[in-house]
Amino acid sequence: MYDLNKGEFSEVDVDSTPDDKLGYTMTCIKAIEHHRWATVHKCLRAYPELKAWIQDNKYFISANDLHNMKEHAVKLAKEQVRVDIQALDDVPEEDVVRAKESILKKLKRLVPGTGSGIGAMQKEDGSICTSPEEIALVLRQHWQGVFKKKHVNTAALQIWMEELFEKDDQGFVTILPPKTCNSWKITRAKIKTAINSAKNSMPGPDGIPAAAWRALGDAAVDVFYWSAMALSHENFKEALLEAYADRCTAGTHAFNLSLLCCLPKKPYGTDPELGEFYRGEDTRPLALVNTDNRIIANAARLTWEPLLNKYISKAQRG
Repeated sequence: MYDLNKGEFSEVDVDSTPDDKLGYTMTCIKAIEHHRWATVHKCLRAYPELKAWIQDNKYFISANDLHNMKEHAVKLAKEQVRVDIQALDDVPEEDVVRAKESILKKLKRLVPGTGSGIGAMQKEDGSICTSPEEIALVLRQHWQGVFKKKHVNTAALQIWMEELFEKDDQGFVTILPPKTCNSWKITRAKIKTAINSAKNSMPGPDGIPAAAWRALGDAAVDVFYWSAMALSHENFKEALLEAYADRCTAGTHAFNLSLLCCLPKKPYGTDPELGEFYRGEDTRPLALVNTDNRIIANAARLTWEPLLNKYISKAQRG
């Protein structure tokens, strides 16, 4: 429980109810998802069993360990419902209805498919699949086709350029500074701003949150500054391949590696047995790259936005 006098969570008693343990577990899970690590560590001290998945003084957790922690929460919730049902006989008559409603609400939260995740998807042949592996395959096949490289309409590009710039014998005339101008270079100040303004959103494949980079202070600024300088060089592709040579196959790098999260939109239909199902196009893709990638990209945006803003159309298409 939270001790108001001490300003911290007290350790769970051995005989504590599942309700107490579930409260600490859910508080810990929510704190992890929002990168509130101080709260996470308080939960660990209060309910040491959580240390099976995350240790003290750690600021990250693997996707598998987070999944196991959520499974533990489900187990505690089931135990809590069992205890509540057994206690119904001892509940005063005037409180029975309220107690039963509380149990029904807890049971409803445990029913599969009631969350915001995707429980079923329709394949190209019209059949419905429910296994995570098949759902992932349907999503991958759909979005791979969407994300394939598309042909650039050069005629439309020419018209757009002519609307923006005047033209002479040398080509289009702009007022943009030459590429050698320092205005294009990402400074340490912009790097520091990008780090400090990085949101505490879900990290990418490496699991490193933005808070970890902020905690490094000037060391992080140095890392990102020299990385940005390397990416600005004409041989940046070779630099990336060299940097990832020890962890990627030859000729590839993982700087743009991301987690593809497909958020469900409106269900395509409802199966009488499997419930609501979706097609690939009924989802919204969200690519989560690593936070180092995001920070460098934001520093570049902060640098180049004042130079390019007047040339960006207000009518954006995504």
